[in-house]
Amino acid sequence: MPNARDIASICAAAGADMPSDTRPLSAPIYQSSVFEIDSLETVDDLYEGRAEGFIYSRDSNPNVSILEKVVA
Repeated sequence: MPNARDIASICAAAGADMPSDTRPLSAPIYQSSVFEIDSLETVDDLYEGRAEGFIYSRDSNPNVSILEKVVA
């Protein structure tokens, strides 16, 4: 029997690998967020793809990132 999980199991576990010392059992739904950025250099790095993170929720947010990982 193959070891692959079905799509329902994959979706149910989405976000379980979120980096955190106290990660949620399932991915939370981020309806709106404000992201704190330490410096203008970090903003530049985020826009240029040299750093990982979020700037503006319509471009990307934690839910979009989780969905991208599940679908890929």
